[in-house]
Amino acid sequence: MKRILSPQQAISLFHNEANDKKNIVLAGGCFDILHEGHLKFLLASRATGDILLVLLESDGSIRKRKGDNRPYNPQQKRAEQLIKTTVADYIILLPHPFTDKDYDSLVTKLKPAIIATTIGDPFRHHKDRQARIIGSRVLEVIQRLPEYSSTQLINKNE
Repeated sequence: MKRILSPQQAISLFHNEANDKKNIVLAGGCFDILHEGHLKFLLASRATGDILLVLLESDGSIRKRKGDNRPYNPQQKRAEQLIKTTVADYIILLPHPFTDKDYDSLVTKLKPAIIATTIGDPFRHHKDRQARIIGSRVLEVIQRLPEYSSTQLINKNE
């Protein structure tokens, strides 16, 4: 079974009555250079439900947010690395551009029971809004771990 999906493939797979009985957990991020902080976040997210879906940011989105020298790894490679950890059940490759309206539409169709985040997530307000729309909840699964950072790893090696 294919585990790296487009948003449309994910909607087709999870937008049905059978999944209402399963607790879908939605987590997201860049995961540019997979490190211990990412794994702790994903493991904590996974522990809160039955199926872990990971929204993986596009190369264009990361470049816009973090600069022209990013991402270090292209989206497909990042997705393959995440799947190899076996923590995530599915990786959803987000296209660029992907607007707040696009996120809302995707989350509404996937209907996760839980939207996982870190304490101090700068995008928490978006996740709260999405959870209200679908009647789910945002769960802070882990403290942000500033000692683990893809940006710091890249800067250290330059």
